[in-house]
Amino acid sequence: MLMKIGDWYMAGYDLASAGKYQLMVLFKTVDGKKHFGGVHYMAK
Repeated sequence: MLMKIGDWYMAGYDLASAGKYQLMVLFKTVDGKKHFGGVHYMAK
């Protein structure tokens, strides 16, 4: 669940199961441009 804490948005993830995970980050800057980023994580 996404939670707003002050000026930040946070979420908790359960990565206990083995597998490949991808955490994606989508955001918009002040100039209105949309950006995408992310990270892959391999849980063993």
